[in-house]
Amino acid sequence: MEKTQSGTRHGGKPYYTTTTGGGASLAGALVGYEGLLAKIVPITVNGVVVAGVSLPNSQTDFVTHIINDGSAVLAGSYDGPQADCVPIMGDANRRTFLNGTCNPGDLLVSAPIATRASITLGDAAQGATLTSTAGFVQSLPTAPGVYFSVGIAEEAGIDGQLVKYRPTLAYITVS
Repeated sequence: MEKTQSGTRHGGKPYYTTTTGGGASLAGALVGYEGLLAKIVPITVNGVVVAGVSLPNSQTDFVTHIINDGSAVLAGSYDGPQADCVPIMGDANRRTFLNGTCNPGDLLVSAPIATRASITLGDAAQGATLTSTAGFVQSLPTAPGVYFSVGIAEEAGIDGQLVKYRPTLAYITVS
């Protein structure tokens, strides 16, 4: 039986909840990774393949969710590590951590996986300290390549900020 749930929570916002333990997903819960992009991956739980979530491995991964709560536990759910993830949909703006800077109207793309200056997400007690850009967004670069767009910035942003944007999912080629 697939152990996923969907519905509404947090002021009527839709959510998608899925397990994250084992298989191709992150080892353990995604505590401290709130606000980062995530992709759906297959994982095996008790011999059954179910939907899990993981941080992206590449700037071209098709990211469809934002981690809302890396330690969610819902009644009737799988008993292991879980993550409450909000789908990226165009009906409402979203916030995700920014690598670099942006201006309103900039196209935001999934950041290439690279080493970055250390940053602690959330409060120091529960936030994850990251040295990678996995799950961050950035303004569309001018360098040739294929990028995965997650949306259009609705505010100016600085490095490490939870930047507000309007989702628009698409692959973008810069030549």
